[in-house]
This record gives sequence, structure tokens and C-alpha cells, in this order.
Amino acid sequence: MAGTRVKFRVTTASLLTYSNCPSPETQGTVITVRFETVVKKLKKDYNFQDGPGGWTKEGEVVKDDPQLKWEGQSLIIGDGGSASLVLRWESESINTIGWNGFEIDYEIKTDAANLASLERREGFIFVATYANLEDAKFDRNRLSVRMGARNNEFNKWVQKKLIGVFPADAKFLRIGFQAYNSAIGAVSLKNVKVYDALIKTGNVDGVKQIEIDDNILFPVSHGNL
Repeated sequence: MAGTRVKFRVTTASLLTYSNCPSPETQGTVITVRFETVVKKLKKDYNFQDGPGGWTKEGEVVKDDPQLKWEGQSLIIGDGGSASLVLRWESESINTIGWNGFEIDYEIKTDAANLASLERREGFIFVATYANLEDAKFDRNRLSVRMGARNNEFNKWVQKKLIGVFPADAKFLRIGFQAYNSAIGAVSLKNVKVYDALIKTGNVDGVKQIEIDDNILFPVSHGNL
């Protein structure tokens, strides 16, 4: 489906969705689901004042890569060195039993002296869900991955949020923080707040109605990250 642009009305889950595909890192289709928070309750507050706060360095390169650092009350993926997509920060495992859905509020900043060298979008978070603590701890058997919008504003802090619902059997989540190309721009993350949120879906007009299996709404994209 690479190179196509499609729109969907999902009737089986009563979700209104659209896709702006293909995704820049893969040749797959990204389904974007619009959600709105009705009410929320704070569960985790990561201010990174005294350190990474349970977040760990992850990736197939080197976990102690100097690109991954904590500084100035924020987590940083520094520029230079590897451009690996799998080099990232990840949160501790968060128990979500009894939650309605989730909202992640955060601030993100991309620093670059040469804006012309940057990709159009840079820096993002994602939420992965799991059926049990063991899977969450070792990042295996993901039930879903929901990706946040890329940051396309540079050299300033930008407030963003990522909202989503849980697939069946999801009991834990982990938050990841990555950069599209960490070799050419430093990206920072701070003030991450995690909420149990009651969610409703947004409305999208003029889309084509199709039937789609509910599980397709929870793709593990980005090469399983």
C-alpha cells in the first residue's frame, strides 16, 4: 500500500479514522485514530528533576551510547553518532488494570543549528501495551503500539499529547521516546504526565465506510520498534 492515500470509517469499533500513509520509516500503512479525553486522573508524573525516573536506555546499538543522556531535567537523544531508529529511552512498566484509556502529556524540543539538514518531522513518543508484566519488562509480545505526532517545530519546547484506548487483554504499558534521525538533530523530552483517561472518538466527515477487524486498529508498526 506504499504511496497510497486512503480514508476509512471504521464501523465495527465505532471509531472514525484516517490514514496519511506511507509512514516515513516503513513501507506500511499508518492508521491514525482521533480521540478526545472526557475526564482524566493523573497516575504518573515524570519531571526528571533527580534523574531519568525509571526510564532506561534501549536499542540494538549500545545502551550506554553517549547520545542517550539525562540533563537539565530532561531526557535527551543527542545529535551525532548513530542514526539508528531503535536507539531510544523507555519508561518503566506501568500497570493499567482498571484504566479506561490513556493520555500522555509531554513537552518535546528539537535543537538544530542547520534546519535545512533536518527531516520534515523529528522526535516522537510511542506507547506500547502488553498482556502481563513479564512481557512488558522484556518488551516482547506487544499487543499494540500507538505513536505520537512528530515534532516539526524547532529550537523551542512544544507541548504535545498522545491519547489512546487499550486493546483487549492489555494490562501494562511502556512509553518510548525516539528520534527519526538522531544523527542530525538533538531531541529532548520533559514533563511527562500519564493519565488514566475516559476517551471518546472524534468525528471525521466525508470518509468512506468499510468493515474492518477491531485488531487492525492496534498495529505494531515501526518494525516492532
